[in-house]
Amino acid sequence: NKHGSHLFSLICDKSATPRFSSKQKYTNIVNPNLPKLIQSGVVPWPLTGGERYCFVYEDVLGNVIFKRDEKSIALGWKPETVLLNIVDPMISIATVPAWHRVDADSMIATIKIIAYAVPHEALQRAGAGASGALTVRAPVYQTATLIETTVSHDTPSEKGRHAMLGRLDRMGMDLTPRVVVPHGEVVLAQAIGEAVGDIVLILTGSATSDPMDVAPQAVRLAGGEVTRFGMPVDPGNLLFLGTMGDRPVMGLPGCARSPALNGADWVLERVVCGIGVTSSDIAAMGVGGLLKEIPTRPMPRRSDG
Repeated sequence: NKHGSHLFSLICDKSATPRFSSKQKYTNIVNPNLPKLIQSGVVPWPLTGGERYCFVYEDVLGNVIFKRDEKSIALGWKPETVLLNIVDPMISIATVPAWHRVDADSMIATIKIIAYAVPHEALQRAGAGASGALTVRAPVYQTATLIETTVSHDTPSEKGRHAMLGRLDRMGMDLTPRVVVPHGEVVLAQAIGEAVGDIVLILTGSATSDPMDVAPQAVRLAGGEVTRFGMPVDPGNLLFLGTMGDRPVMGLPGCARSPALNGADWVLERVVCGIGVTSSDIAAMGVGGLLKEIPTRPMPRRSDG
């Protein structure tokens, strides 16, 4: 700042509510052993495309806490936005998690007044801030083609097809007639090109363990594009996502043969509803992506032996 002191800021998590009533007390504290609070307010937060509340401190101890970064976010105070974010704690709104799949007649939120009453002004502010907060997206595709590959002359078990049929049925989609081809790039590419479903799903007889493996290469050979290989969700690591013209193409991990929740469910549900899923979106699924162990996992994480 103009006095040559170093400034640093604390960015509040979007789920945290700052103690606004205590802010003025901290501003007036003068203690040589503590950083001094000099300003607070809402700042743009481009990492999530929204805003965060921020406290700015002066490091009166003279130590460089954070090195200056020319690309750091510029502070832009918006007091009117701060006021909108102050919600009476007696007004409770609880929702299902973001991107949660819901069925007809499912409860997606509860809105309660915890105390006997709240000020009318607080209720109006809460209502204004909540406008458009919840959106439900319906499926936009009607059919899917599941292409299965086999590494032997035997026809694969229908277990995987039945599991995918259940997933698609609950979203109002149908599976086209069964397609089984040998596990090879050329024949799989031909099957992808001939698929009649709105979405193309690929379930290989041999695990797809590399971005240049048979299934991703077959998508490219058919004229498609692979936009993401792998996801930080377990089970579900070996998923890949791509496009074939304007049709989504998904390479399913082996765990999709089980009806248990896995990473493919999270991607499939968004894709079916016409929501674009980027590589960054899949990368962000890692937080909370450690799902329950499934009995069919070939290499369990622990052994009693």
